[in-house]
Amino acid sequence: MLPVAEEAGVKLCLHPNDRPVEKKLGGVPMLFRDFENFKRAMGLDPYKNHGLDLCLGCWSQMDKSLEEVIRHFGDCDEIFYVHFHDVEGTGPRFNETHLDDGNYDSYEILRLLNEVGFTG
Repeated sequence: MLPVAEEAGVKLCLHPNDRPVEKKLGGVPMLFRDFENFKRAMGLDPYKNHGLDLCLGCWSQMDKSLEEVIRHFGDCDEIFYVHFHDVEGTGPRFNETHLDDGNYDSYEILRLLNEVGFTG
């Protein structure tokens, strides 16, 4: 899909598993649940149209700080879209919240995104 999408000028975004937990769903492994798996997936292809849907609610439940995630993928220009979705807690137990009532500080995230040059 990536070569065809690139040829057509289409960007594809990889979204984390929504609950980033180590399980299977219908027999399919939930691979996109941690920083290391995302680094590996993003490093597998040479296409510039392959990036991340940075779902902050999902990422805030994972194994790395959002600052590390934003700096790593932002410096690589691999953040294509940011989903300001907030939750309180981590999987398997978490609650949807309003922005700034959950796991992260929205202002700090915006500051970091600006710092790494994200313009979306």
